Amino acid sequence: MDNELLEMILAELRDLRSSVDASRLETERRVSVLETNVRPLIDNGQPGKFTKLENRMTSLEHWHIRITSYASAVSGVVSAGMHFLWK
Repeated sequence: MDNELLEMILAELRDLRSSVDASRLETERRVSVLETNVRPLIDNGQPGKFTKLENRMTSLEHWHIRITSYASAVSGVVSAGMHFLWK
């Protein structure tokens, strides 16, 4: 091969290497930003936002069950009262 062709191949390889290096640096930067943004969401030795949301959801589910039970009881009492009043 002549020197001109070798120089072109080397130039292409250098461009490719710099492109790969730039992509790697950009990927590392993005991963770093992602890790920084995700940390508050997960447990990090302290309750994260997901844990707090799960606790609130559990509390709301308990309230929902309790209120539904009270509503059923009140409905039963009203129905029984109406049954005896209409006789």
